[in-house]
Amino acid sequence: MAGTRILIIACALLMVAGEASAGILDRLREDVRRKESKQAGQLDQHTWLDETDQPFDHPSPWDDLIASLLGPPVMAAIMSPVLVPRQILQDQGHSHGGFLDYPYQHEKRGWMVFDPAHLTGSRQHARTVRFQYGEDSGDLMTLSSHFLVQGKNRWGLDAGLDYRREQLTPTGHDQLWTGTINIVNRFAQSEDVQMYLGVGANFLDDSDDTNWGLNLTYGGDWMIDDPWIISLDLDLGRVGHASLSHLRWTIGMAVHRYELYIGFDHYQAGGTKLNQLVTGIRLWSSK
Repeated sequence: MAGTRILIIACALLMVAGEASAGILDRLREDVRRKESKQAGQLDQHTWLDETDQPFDHPSPWDDLIASLLGPPVMAAIMSPVLVPRQILQDQGHSHGGFLDYPYQHEKRGWMVFDPAHLTGSRQHARTVRFQYGEDSGDLMTLSSHFLVQGKNRWGLDAGLDYRREQLTPTGHDQLWTGTINIVNRFAQSEDVQMYLGVGANFLDDSDDTNWGLNLTYGGDWMIDDPWIISLDLDLGRVGHASLSHLRWTIGMAVHRYELYIGFDHYQAGGTKLNQLVTGIRLWSSK
């Protein structure tokens, strides 16, 4: 009789553990790896259109006029995230400048120096490395690392790696890796502001598979006043079969070449959202 009770309890615990194992990371990988297919009996989008009633066979004479009127405003809106910062900073893309060893060095306004007569201590190449911890109100935590290497010619390499771990039961957890790698261009810059735009790839990896997708990245660093630094990172693209968006913003305090920061990180692939408060340290250096 006692043996039967123990067996029933063990089976119940296994069932509970099985239900708990489907956590947010499991939903994330399902969104990334779900293959879209047509429902049984779903008609192709062209089959219901009558061949004699195609909407694009006879374009209206107004179409070209509307397109010509809407084209410039639409293109201006698309390009505004690049054009507006360049206009505000009065950056025409010709200046190169140099880097200080770290922000606010020698009581300067920011991280870059453009005056040829006062380039003492400036460097031709710069890099930042950061390590970050994030967690939500549940059982998910993320450990992240990121680096950015760039030169005075405005081009650079940007990459990040995130280890995500979710506690499912007192004795069981789920884990996977996400990340990105991009070629970036510093499209707008001044002594105290540097903004980046680039293209690359996203990935999600676990013990079962690795999924990749195209990525567009945008962001920047604002040295608002010694010792404060505000940073923004935005990624848009795909990973596997899911659309991806990633937003991260932080505010940090620079102590020589070290920056201690706090902020917020939003990561979404498909319908799965990961929102976390983050804290970390970033190392600034040049050579």
